Amino acid sequence: MASGRGAVENVGLNREFWRGRRVLLTGHTGFKGSWLLLLLESLGAKVTGVSLAPGTGGLFDQIGGAHRCAHTVSDIRDDVAIRAITATAQPEIILHLAAQPLVRRSYRHPVETWETNVMGTIHVLEALRELTKPCAAVLVTTDK
Repeated sequence: MASGRGAVENVGLNREFWRGRRVLLTGHTGFKGSWLLLLLESLGAKVTGVSLAPGTGGLFDQIGGAHRCAHTVSDIRDDVAIRAITATAQPEIILHLAAQPLVRRSYRHPVETWETNVMGTIHVLEALRELTKPCAAVLVTTDK
């Protein structure tokens, strides 16, 4: 198994592509989002993260995530905030990971889950539509 600087190159990621690239990462305080933040930072991307406040002691706190990006605490269900954050960030790439992924919670709070997973994604797409320059988007979803 490769380690150190060469590990990123071994997985076929192009540093030149990501260096200086403006990336909006939703859900950056979650487990997968935190790992993606680390990867993007190591590749030289300029990351704006938007997510709910991180839990205490989670990976985001352990890696000092708030210092690795333009860290913004906001709810993906807040259309106005998501549009404003996106307009300020002017991303070239949006990686949308923000979601409510917990099955049991989705059963207890179905409306909140739909608002987060469906309407939150729509808010990201609407913000993307308002950008004046081309922007790629990767939308990660859940089965809820």
